[in-house]
Amino acid sequence: MYRQRGYLSVLLLPLLTALLLLALGMISQSSDNRERWLRQTVADNMAGSAAVLLARELNLLAILNRALLGNQLVLAQLVGIASWYAMMQDTAARAAKITAWIPYLNAVTRQIQVMTDTVGQPLNYILRLGIAVQQGLTTAIQLAQGLIRLSFATLIPATLTTIAARHGFEEESFDLFHAPGLLPLQWRWWAYLPLQTTATDDDVLKELMSHSLDPFSQERSYSWFNLSFFKIRKAGGARLQIDNAGNWSWQAMDTVSVHTRILFSRVEVPWGDGAGYLGQPVSAAAADDFGGSPRINSRASRWALAAQGSMGRQATPLKYFNRRRFDVTNLPAAIIRFGDVLARAGVRFSRPRSLFPRADDRTEQPNLFNALWEGELQSLTMQDKLVLAATGEPS
Repeated sequence: MYRQRGYLSVLLLPLLTALLLLALGMISQSSDNRERWLRQTVADNMAGSAAVLLARELNLLAILNRALLGNQLVLAQLVGIASWYAMMQDTAARAAKITAWIPYLNAVTRQIQVMTDTVGQPLNYILRLGIAVQQGLTTAIQLAQGLIRLSFATLIPATLTTIAARHGFEEESFDLFHAPGLLPLQWRWWAYLPLQTTATDDDVLKELMSHSLDPFSQERSYSWFNLSFFKIRKAGGARLQIDNAGNWSWQAMDTVSVHTRILFSRVEVPWGDGAGYLGQPVSAAAADDFGGSPRINSRASRWALAAQGSMGRQATPLKYFNRRRFDVTNLPAAIIRFGDVLARAGVRFSRPRSLFPRADDRTEQPNLFNALWEGELQSLTMQDKLVLAATGEPS
């Protein structure tokens, strides 16, 4: 027994060594897993932040596009007010002439004419000043969109660098791609939202504008007095004209006529008219233009065209950032390659019916006229995996 002492220790030595190596391997693997998990978490945070910034840029562009439409609507209203008041001045002047021989009534109509003429000059000055301010705002909105695009092009990489540094990876480099593929985000993202103009956008902005007109600008036609054989009808409205160069012109017309029957024919007696334009003058008018004024008060409409007044020159073609069509199944996304890990996050468009219901109860498609974009983490698509695998990058 004494000679056999120590044999067991010699036999257990390889086993203890193997157990020690296994323990060291597990500790090393655990440390690697922890490092990889931390790096993956940082990559997810970076990708999510990139998606939030993309959504924020889309929302800002959408707000400014809506502001551009609202700005043009104000111009239509200002031109319409000028046309409407010119008609009221003309109506008051003719009423004063017609009633000049009627005692007492002539004093009232004469006073109304004096009041409208007194208010007319300062009102015209205020309207022209308002138009100049709105045109300046249009230029500022277009400039702001370009500055937003340039600022976010530098803001996104700088933000991701800051996130990596806050997690202790200030010395680590990362790659930022636009999904799908391995093109840098900044290059692909700028091309994804091209600069549109009213000369080349196939009347997209004009179509939206026509559906955004308020009732006053769209049509202000009604009857002032209506009997079977004697009517006083008011007609008017505004319209948008675009020339071949994409320049917008707002035009407005307002008329009042007395309609009566003499024997078997209808007679129109013009009572008041007014017309104004911002940009190009009215050269011709269809029957349903300007609230149907050429059809309702045809003679007064011709008089209005002969005396139309300019409210100023319209600016150059409108410029804005937009995409004709968004592919719902392939909206913009960012891929982060951070060491040996990958992360993807993208944007999505959502209009909750419970909060922002549409009048037609339809699902709204992605667009750059409603600020309803948000970012979200996403899984790598099969296309992303194939591209990454083809370049030998980590899966």
